Amino acid sequence: LETREVPAGGVLNLLEDAVRGAARAVRDVAAGAEEAGTTLTAALWTGSRLALVHIGDSRAYLLRGGELFRVTHDHTVVQSLVDEGRLTEEEAASHPQRTLLLKALTGAEATAAPDLRLHDVRAGDRWLLCSDGLPRAV
Repeated sequence: LETREVPAGGVLNLLEDAVRGAARAVRDVAAGAEEAGTTLTAALWTGSRLALVHIGDSRAYLLRGGELFRVTHDHTVVQSLVDEGRLTEEEAASHPQRTLLLKALTGAEATAAPDLRLHDVRAGDRWLLCSDGLPRAV
């Protein structure tokens, strides 16, 4: 596929706008609900780069040269314990609070900021955007 190259700042701004729109949609759907929210992982391909937005624990992976790489970082209590060295990856996999989120798209005015990153794209790359549950199978 051929695409027109978009400046990096423009792509990230587009994704930020999309996140704000998604937050409004969550707020509208959840009107009156005490605690409502969702995770979000989305990508926008610009030709030589892939812009990725991520909040929560819905992961993105890159398959490149026969190797699978996790490119997002879970926003969970358990992931923070792994980052601090208080849990191993093996312990985290079965921890009872492994799905307790630190960041999510809630629709609240002060919703947590998502991670926004640009990734270089190579011929043959395959990107996998996951919903809850799929990473256990990956």
